[in-house]
Order: sequence, then structure tokens, then C-alpha cells
Amino acid sequence: MKKLLLVFFLFLVICGTLTAKENSKFSFVFADLDQHPEILDGFLPTLLEVGMDYNLFKLSEDEITKIRFTLGGGYTQRQIYQHPLTGKPLDDHILIYDVIQVLWDLRFSQTFINNIMLNLGYKGRWEKPVDSLLLSGGGIPKPSSIARKRGISGETDVVSIDDWFKNEMGDEVSKESTPIYPDFHEESNVFNILYTEFVYNKMKDTGVINDGYLVKLKIETALPFINKNACYLGASLNAVASKTLYEIHSNSNKNLFSIVLIDRVNISYGYGSAFPTFAQSSYSLGRKVRGFNSRSYNTNFSMVNNLDIRFSGPEFPIKQIFPRLNVFLDIGYGTGNYFNTGYNTKEVKGNNFLASSGIQIEMDFFDMFDLGIEFAYLLSGKNVKNPSKNFQVGATFFLDF
Repeated sequence: MKKLLLVFFLFLVICGTLTAKENSKFSFVFADLDQHPEILDGFLPTLLEVGMDYNLFKLSEDEITKIRFTLGGGYTQRQIYQHPLTGKPLDDHILIYDVIQVLWDLRFSQTFINNIMLNLGYKGRWEKPVDSLLLSGGGIPKPSSIARKRGISGETDVVSIDDWFKNEMGDEVSKESTPIYPDFHEESNVFNILYTEFVYNKMKDTGVINDGYLVKLKIETALPFINKNACYLGASLNAVASKTLYEIHSNSNKNLFSIVLIDRVNISYGYGSAFPTFAQSSYSLGRKVRGFNSRSYNTNFSMVNNLDIRFSGPEFPIKQIFPRLNVFLDIGYGTGNYFNTGYNTKEVKGNNFLASSGIQIEMDFFDMFDLGIEFAYLLSGKNVKNPSKNFQVGATFFLDF
């Protein structure tokens, strides 16, 4: 397994090196990375998406036209937290299952003067839901410590996809007709999404320091005439501001230590008659407040503030590899209807105000991903998957912003 990780990191280094020539029209793109929490406790990447940028032409140093293509796939875990008939949030008996995925993305980008960028793109994905690894006694090579502490096994609270839907809906309605989870209407699905992004970037980012601000507005849609089981429209606004408080370099201009204060505000709204679970990850309140679960607290509207203090350095002999300690405080609020239903937050007992605080201990690799561990204490709200615990531990691959 260590050899596999080494090969993975060397692959990224080689791709970045081969495309780093100053006058090259091609450049390497690292698009996505994800993990399965039951495979080596989530510390082994099980999904990867990479690709290339190609500069079509350059009118000036600030006006560049380019296209991007990325391709990837992998094997990850998901949980869903709404009743398949009513859409009411579930406090227990959630469905835990796995997904085989293939991902692709084609994007046209135009940069303008004054650090403005416009992106127009198409992304697609093929997905096949399968029963959880936990049904066969755990992951590879063994169940995670979190799973063992919860007592998860094939005999307790993890069942097959078919059995879960049958238990929740009875014999009268099948999983192929659930109004809440259109992802399960077919054995596998192909989703096609169109999107546009407007980016205003005044952020100086070297990995170890961040100064300035960045604003991104994204709108995406899955149209029903090209998606059999998806129909939705989503919009999100992401604004980040940062200030380097302290920095010290070596004689060779490598970072020895830096302290950065960074704050993000994220506001999103999603609406549609068939909002698939993969898309809910980007809009659910639980995904944005650290320590909670993706697709939990999945309401139409959510807004979150993430505040970080990052302590970085020193850089290793290879530049842009360094340790980082990140201290965070997250506060978020969600309201409106739950996805794919008219079930409103006003009808649910509980609190859609979430807050958490904690630390992330990580190694940063080339400002592309951060491999580490996260310790989060839940100040308000509960982690639905582990409702009895206010303290959550998990693997991290990315800083959230």
C-alpha cells in the first residue's frame, strides 16, 4: 500500500514537471481527489481526476483563451439522510452505500484584464451504486476504527441497498420509483451538467501565504431532456479574503514559517424536481461546516462562514511540500425545503444552525492537495452518522478554500 501511495505522488510530480515549461501551451490540471472512509481509514485516495489546460491564443499577458479537459473516476462511499418517500430527515437508519464513478469535464475559459475570468463548461459522470463494503466485513484491509466503535457490521445497522429501501418503503413502492432519490431508478446513470463561472481573483497565493481576496459566482444546471434522472438548477457565491500575519524565509527563499488569517463566506441555493445525491454535496449545509456529513442538513438555501488561522512551514528540500496546522471556526445556517420534496425546515424539530471548531494537521503537496487528519468539535447541531459524539475525527485531502 505504501508503494501505491509513492507511485501516486510521483505521478503527480512528473505530470506537473512535464507541463511546467514557461512557454508551454499545455499545463497539468489536478481536478479532484476523494477517499473511502473504510479503506485505510480514509487515508488512501480512491478517486482521482486529472487533465490538461491548453492555451488556444493570448491577446496579452492578461487576456488568455484556453480549454481544459479532465478525466477520472474511482470508488467512494455515500450516505443519504432523507426518508425515500416523505423526504423527512432521518435521525437513524440512514443508508450507507458505495459508488463506482467515471468523471469527465470540458471547459472553455477566457481571462480578461483586471483579474477577471469567465468559464463555460460541460461536465459528465457515470455512476453505479453498489452495496457497502461494510456488508462483507469491512473495507480493505479492515473496517475503519470509526466503524468498529459504532459497531457497524452486516448484522447491525448496515444493510444492502435493496433491503434498506424495502425496509423504509415496504413492498408497495420500489426503489426504482422513490421520488426523493432518482439516482436509484436505474442500475447506473449518466449525468450531464452545464455550468458557467465568473471569477474575480485578486488573491496572491503561494501555498504558504495568501493575501487579497477572491470572488466566484457559479451557476449549473442538469436539463431533463438530456438527463433521465436529473433536473435541477443551482447557484453559489464564494468569497474569500486573506491576510498574511507573519512570514520568515531561509536564504534560499524557502518558507520557514508563516501565519495566515483567511475567511470565507459561501452562499448557495439549489432547486429542482430531481436533485441527485452527488450534486447535493455542494449545496448541503453539512458539507460546508467541518465535522458534519455531506448531504446532511440538505436544504435549498444555506450560508456558511469559515474562519481559519494557518500555521505553515518549513518547506521541505522539494519546494512547495510543507506541514501545516490549521485552526478553524465554522458557522452555518440552512433553510427552505429539503431537496426533491416540499418538506420544509419549519416542519422539522431540530436546529439548522450549525457550528464547529477544531484543527487540521496536514502535509501540503504543491498547493494541490493537503493530506492529513481533522479533529472537529461540534458546537451546535449533530453529526447524523454519529449522533452520540460531539467530537469527530477524519482524514482530509483538501483545505475547504
